[in-house]
Amino acid sequence: MPTLEQVAKIANYVYNTSGIGAKDIVTDLTLDYEKVAELGFTATQGSTFYVWSGEERSEHGAYGRGFTPTDTGYLSNSRTSSYLQAVCLGD
Repeated sequence: MPTLEQVAKIANYVYNTSGIGAKDIVTDLTLDYEKVAELGFTATQGSTFYVWSGEERSEHGAYGRGFTPTDTGYLSNSRTSSYLQAVCLGD
């Protein structure tokens, strides 16, 4: 599972920008759904999706990041949340 910093790098890529940090909330962006699909995430044009990080906040929760059509930000979720997508990193 990626760190929050690695999920922020995904955000920089799919929003065609740089400078989004691990715990930043950034608005006035445009999500590139072709890049989202290229990375294998499930999201249709105009939809929002969420990605888990491997960083825990407690025994009951972990951090992730939300990706909307126009903004992105880190979030804290219960481990029972089923709407976040997981990603494994390769070499």
